[in-house]
Amino acid sequence: MGNRQHAAKLHVTLNERELLGDLAIYQNITKNTATVLHRLTSRGAAVTSAVLRETHVTGLQASFLSYLRACRAR
Repeated sequence: MGNRQHAAKLHVTLNERELLGDLAIYQNITKNTATVLHRLTSRGAAVTSAVLRETHVTGLQASFLSYLRACRAR
């Protein structure tokens, strides 16, 4: 409780199959996301990322666990 505020962080997870797969739309989305991540980190923003070996079905839980490990670990 209290008035303690935390600095904003961004954690992005990318799907390996979308990055390296055959569908151009997914490749473009992940490439554009990587470009944004690069620009943010070059400006000193608090950004973390991970490439996951998941599918759309299993990716939500894996992404959340990745976020917890990257941003909430003590």
